[in-house]
Amino acid sequence: MFLPAGMGAAETALTVERAGDERGPFVPVLGARDGESPFVVVPAPNGQRVCYRMRAERGPVISGWSDVECATPNVDPVPPVVRVTSGRVVSRTRDVSLELELEDPSSATHVHLTVELGTVVSGVVELRYSFAGTPIDSVAWQPAVAHLDLRLPDVPAGEIHVQARDLAGNVSKVVRIGFRRLLDSRVDRAIADEERAEDQLDAGDLAAAKAEIVASLLKLDEAVLASLARLSQSKGANLDEVHVLTRLVKVKTLKLTCVALLKAKTLHLANQRLQEALALELELAEFAEERGCRCETLGVSRHRNRARVPELRRIGRQ
Repeated sequence: MFLPAGMGAAETALTVERAGDERGPFVPVLGARDGESPFVVVPAPNGQRVCYRMRAERGPVISGWSDVECATPNVDPVPPVVRVTSGRVVSRTRDVSLELELEDPSSATHVHLTVELGTVVSGVVELRYSFAGTPIDSVAWQPAVAHLDLRLPDVPAGEIHVQARDLAGNVSKVVRIGFRRLLDSRVDRAIADEERAEDQLDAGDLAAAKAEIVASLLKLDEAVLASLARLSQSKGANLDEVHVLTRLVKVKTLKLTCVALLKAKTLHLANQRLQEALALELELAEFAEERGCRCETLGVSRHRNRARVPELRRIGRQ
């Protein structure tokens, strides 16, 4: 805009007004200042047509209004991108963690008016996830994280759906990642029983929790008997099998203690014993797989396909 004679830019204040179209009505934009640098409007009306005009003032000297300039700014028209870097989920436990990369690409678009309307990256601020069968639109948003801790549903296999949203409200495409639970061995299936017991404890149903723990004990009994039979058939020292049997007996002891503590006053102690048993069982299953045990104890085959993602850590439960 042109300033009247005698008005230097350094001594001049700008009055800026905004409207929804060229004809107005115009309203003042608060915070008008000198014309040394671009005038920034925050927040910009994302996706809505906006018109500006301005004039210069220096004491009693006031210029006429500038031409009206209009545009439809897009603060951030680019949706974010979600990447799951941990690969397909293969886990013995339902409590796992996904490693995510959340990116909000920049848009190169800038709209230049009398007042510059800048396009900036708003950043990923929220995400949500669901499992196959549950519409992701029905799930509430939560703060964005790089490591998404979640509990898988009680099914052998399925899909996890993840979506992100940036500050401007743009929503990413839904990313789908498959999961499969390891349920091959007796110990794997005992772990599944115990996690069902956790669900029942969370729901306050002690009787149902006890039934699940007892079911897991029956599977461990079978594993102990198979281990003893294998040891009796060994022609020499079988240290791997001794290690397996020792751990199985310790796990059984912890679970029997857990059952005895399943009372309102000692529920926290029962949960601690259950967590200790679960941790030992996960270690035991990994040990058997690493050593290639062909024992009936766990039902783990030396020829199991080991070309899979690293075992995802179990998320500690309080």
